[in-house]
Amino acid sequence: MYYNFLKALKLAGSIICGWILFVSSYAQTKEEQRVIDSLQSIIGPAKGKELMSITVQLGRSYLYLDNLKSYQHSSEGYELAANYGDSSKMVRAGTVAGIALGELERAKESIAILEQVLPIAKRSYHRPEYKDEYKKILNGLAVAHSYLAEYDKALEYHFESLVVRESEGDQAATSIALN
Repeated sequence: MYYNFLKALKLAGSIICGWILFVSSYAQTKEEQRVIDSLQSIIGPAKGKELMSITVQLGRSYLYLDNLKSYQHSSEGYELAANYGDSSKMVRAGTVAGIALGELERAKESIAILEQVLPIAKRSYHRPEYKDEYKKILNGLAVAHSYLAEYDKALEYHFESLVVRESEGDQAATSIALN
């Protein structure tokens, strides 16, 4: 009797957890879609640095929702940032483009763009806007090299990511590097 009760309780708990995950994921997707719609509505008349900022943000917003669009927008933002000499936007857009390419299983291209922005992010790591990007670049490079079965390089990037995260003292971030 108790066994059946516990079995039913476990099933009910699983259903509730699944429902919560679904609802929160749906709400997050809806919020991202609102952001994307807002950015799409102002991209037409935008020019110059405003266009650069919008395309970089669109690339970030599309990431994991539509990786091809994410790559297209972020690579356009990367080109604009390079033309304006905006290293912060270059790193942000390059990171998203590299991750999107990785998600599209285009590992060699992912590595190429991530290796372009890695020195900029590393050099400017002490500035807050580069810290997260630097860690994402390291993880992106590690995953791409793993995908290509270049395990020695993957291990180097994973280890560097681990050292950076441990130096910050954030155990949650360190666990990301360990996984």
